[in-house]
Amino acid sequence: SPKEQDAVSREEESPAPQAQEGRPAPDFALQPPQGGKTISLSDFKEETRRLDLRELHLTAFSIFTGRLNEIRETWEEEVAFLLIYIREAHALDGERPVLRKGSPLVEEPLTLLERNTVAETCIADLGLDDFVTLVDDMENTVNQAYAGHPDRLYLVGRDGTLVFQGEPGPRGFDPDLLEQTII
Repeated sequence: SPKEQDAVSREEESPAPQAQEGRPAPDFALQPPQGGKTISLSDFKEETRRLDLRELHLTAFSIFTGRLNEIRETWEEEVAFLLIYIREAHALDGERPVLRKGSPLVEEPLTLLERNTVAETCIADLGLDDFVTLVDDMENTVNQAYAGHPDRLYLVGRDGTLVFQGEPGPRGFDPDLLEQTII
């Protein structure tokens, strides 16, 4: 369908360099889902930054929301926590739709406004309102730079170096390992 071709073509555009531990974290400039001031990774100079690259609707992710909130509450004085909403992994019109009871029925957003709306709903539904949340652009720039799909945790040091790159989720999504790195 034209909708699927458009989504595929956005993914196939020249990818940004992949993030790697020990190297400078790729910078980005994104907005919160409700709009407002653009925030870039470099805005957090001199703060340790924790990135959570997610599409938020995964059922498995809801298991970890309490733990992520605990870690944020424990370390928020020393670590800036950013949650970045990326493209859908289980959109109804995608490659791997999830049709389980209780799973949100979401089509792949085709515009940034649609993506913002889905992100806001997911953040509220999962109780992640206290996270600074940003939304990846429709070219999926941050997702490509960080290989964030379907979800992944990162820790960026005060000097901008990537000090922790979690394994791809959902199986590799390990908030406890992230916290061990923060300690």
